[in-house]
Amino acid sequence: MVTRYFLNGAGIGFDAAVCKRTTKLKKIYGGHSWIYLLALVLSLIEYRSSNMKIMSDKEDYNDKFFSIAIGNGCYSGGGLNWKWLLCRRWLVPNSFRETL
Repeated sequence: MVTRYFLNGAGIGFDAAVCKRTTKLKKIYGGHSWIYLLALVLSLIEYRSSNMKIMSDKEDYNDKFFSIAIGNGCYSGGGLNWKWLLCRRWLVPNSFRETL
């Protein structure tokens, strides 16, 4: 039997900021369940959008983004359904949604 590893998803921007802060807080306070929530709240207060570039076959985006999520499954986290979110016009530009 061959063992294969893969990533279900990756976050860039805000997601990464929360993960980085969670790691730092765990070293100070231990692995308590409230650490992630604290990191999330502190990151929401302090994090600002970053300049990022997204390139696709159809179009490039070079702008400030708060967060970019990349995944190969329908769900992430505690069962968040990405398919439902991607159907919302306010979340993903039409030209980029067509490449998905």
